[in-house]
Amino acid sequence: MKFKVKYTKLGNQFFFISNLTEWHFSCRKSYNRKWIEETGPLNYQEKEALREFSRIMRKYTFRQKNKVDVYLGIPFITFSNILVWKKIIKWVNKKEYPRIKEIFAIFSPRFEKIWQSNYKRLNEIKSKLKRELGKEKNIEILKIFSTLFNNKELLNKDIEIYLLLSPQKEWMGGGANIGPKSITLECSDIKGNNLSRSLLIIFHEIAHLFEQKGFNLLLKRYINNLNKEEKERIKKSKVYQEVKDTKIIINEMTASSLLPEGYLSKRLTGKKILKSPVKKQRTFKGLRHYAAYCLYPLIKEYVEQQKPFDDIFIQKTFQLFKKFEGL
Repeated sequence: MKFKVKYTKLGNQFFFISNLTEWHFSCRKSYNRKWIEETGPLNYQEKEALREFSRIMRKYTFRQKNKVDVYLGIPFITFSNILVWKKIIKWVNKKEYPRIKEIFAIFSPRFEKIWQSNYKRLNEIKSKLKRELGKEKNIEILKIFSTLFNNKELLNKDIEIYLLLSPQKEWMGGGANIGPKSITLECSDIKGNNLSRSLLIIFHEIAHLFEQKGFNLLLKRYINNLNKEEKERIKKSKVYQEVKDTKIIINEMTASSLLPEGYLSKRLTGKKILKSPVKKQRTFKGLRHYAAYCLYPLIKEYVEQQKPFDDIFIQKTFQLFKKFEGL
């Protein structure tokens, strides 16, 4: 098993434009403020283009349709600059394709300002990560994931990490929405403590890849068996209103209880990251920190006993979510 670190210019331009639309709760508003500050206010044509691209993104969203991935980020981020438009023309309808190309052209001058002053950093990040990821301690984390999520299949595959430029040196992000063995890492440099931070983000996202088989089947069954009244109470909760998906909530609690704040953070970086949560922060981010803190003993038990996550784990995680929300 190997780690492959990659990036493309068009993949980064897609991330730049789609994030500016703020079409999804996961879009980084702080990035947009930095980018606008750096490149100047949006003009009328750009604002109209973002409104249209937002509608397109909500159509080609993270979810599957007819068991097929439709997320537009998949072809833009994972295909080379040479092949990507040949893939896009088959991904969207005939009216959308020329409009998407036009939107990319509209934002090309603005994106170039950011790209030309920052892209060289991606080569440095790529080299450092490739050296770091091959270390035995990192392979051990994957073996733990394979046991916890009862998913040995990924251990025999190469994991692809696609780099996306972030305008914030002090913060990093990631995603696991571009395929069964691929993740994204948003970063601007990985000097000093940022290297440890990048590894924590990478392995948090890889945990989501391991969830995709057996664990998600267990979770889906558990959610489907909830009674109607409980489902309605969940939908009225503050975190659900932010996220709009019960499965994402439990997936995120689970991955966060491992990394970057949870039980495995010390094993990966040598430092204990966990901090006591502020219970009043009833947000998705607040729930992640709450879960990492409260699930610590349970995660420790499953890791040390080399026991896969089961219905009992999902039930206890769900109960913790309800306690957090006061349900």
